[in-house]
Amino acid sequence: MYPSRPRSPCWVLAWLVWRPPLRILVALDDIGTLAAFLISDLAKAITGGVIHVDGGFNITGD
Repeated sequence: MYPSRPRSPCWVLAWLVWRPPLRILVALDDIGTLAAFLISDLAKAITGGVIHVDGGFNITGD
């Protein structure tokens, strides 16, 4: 369970970097790269789905 006292933003940022399996924060460029790929001819066979750009955070179950 989470403690009742507020945590500093620095602690939250450290937790966000530590928690995902890739140990990175996602940048806006990462999302832009995915968008560029999806509108390119390389993605012409992709017809739907959910693509997570989160450094693996979605597979941790949190």
